[in-house]
Amino acid sequence: FETICLSEYWFVVFITTILGCIFAVIVTFVPCPLLNERKASREMTTMAATLSAIWCESVDYICGSEASVQRYKIEAKIEALQDLEMTINSNLQAAWWESALLGRHDPTRQELLVIQQNMQDMFDV
Repeated sequence: FETICLSEYWFVVFITTILGCIFAVIVTFVPCPLLNERKASREMTTMAATLSAIWCESVDYICGSEASVQRYKIEAKIEALQDLEMTINSNLQAAWWESALLGRHDPTRQELLVIQQNMQDMFDV
């Protein structure tokens, strides 16, 4: 029997191949995180809270006795909210592949699309 030299080319290739196969099998069983969907969900929560705050501030401003700077603050928040809505839209459009790669239909993304459309309709008012 000859001893195996650990620095021989064929041995290094053999070991890296075995380790690569083991790693590939392990990764196959670990689910990939749905990052775009999570981002969109978090941003929608932020958007809903901000939208609620805007409504409260708007009612306070309208019920107030005189015009103030509050109007411009509300307007700036609405414009920032529209930018956030575009970010949510892009995250949801990019999230289709996350469920497609898992080979299943993802109802959560469909629900988020409906919520996003409802929020977009609120901006049109």
